[in-house]
Amino acid sequence: MSRREEADMSDEPSRLILAEPDTVLGMLQRGRGAGYLHAVEMAPQRVWPLLIECITNDPRLDKQVQDIADYYSELVIETEMDITPLADHLKRNDGPGDQYWNVKLVLETLYCLSEDHHDKALEILRDYVSYGFHWETVIRYLWDFRLASALEAFWRLDGIGHIPEIESAFIAVPHSYHRWRAAWAMDTTAPDVFQANYAYECLWDCHEDTRICGCETVSLSQPGALARLKEIAEDPGENKRVRDSAVQTLDEF
Repeated sequence: MSRREEADMSDEPSRLILAEPDTVLGMLQRGRGAGYLHAVEMAPQRVWPLLIECITNDPRLDKQVQDIADYYSELVIETEMDITPLADHLKRNDGPGDQYWNVKLVLETLYCLSEDHHDKALEILRDYVSYGFHWETVIRYLWDFRLASALEAFWRLDGIGHIPEIESAFIAVPHSYHRWRAAWAMDTTAPDVFQANYAYECLWDCHEDTRICGCETVSLSQPGALARLKEIAEDPGENKRVRDSAVQTLDEF
């Protein structure tokens, strides 16, 4: 269905020649919304080979920057696609070094699926650890996934009290997208502890959702809090969701 040509990029041994842009495959390879809309209107049996082609033959020009795995994972779920071919591709094409590009998008799509609680995707990832060359990458993801799931579960425990593990996660997690989960979990379980010790610093966090948490929970009696909220609200370069959160807090003051 597609051809490959040699590319003169040392980290990507070959580059896919994309299908024509007016075809459904071409649209899906480019991650277009029109491709998504066409796909969900088609018979699933016609869509599945196209999705497998896209996921197993990474169509991205820049595989380090372009984020397309979530797009494909949503279509996999929407069309109820059997992901066994993805597992088969991993076993046939996995390898060391540059061969990571042969499986990178497959693994990323499986990550996205597992975040949507796709049991078979998790099963494939766990199985990959037993034979894959890039098992350490998958182990890190699985650890992150378990942490995120645990933090989300604490949303449900309003006012239970201080849980040191949540505080430790907020302080020590290497990924900012886990810190915002830890921030909300701490504010849910022990709001006094969070608001007294961490809400203010969240106003400067690198992750927008953590800044939103800070905007919504910081004590306005904290020196500097009002000034920072005004700064966020008036900053045209700030994310709109964060600005709106700061404006709402100021309006309620």
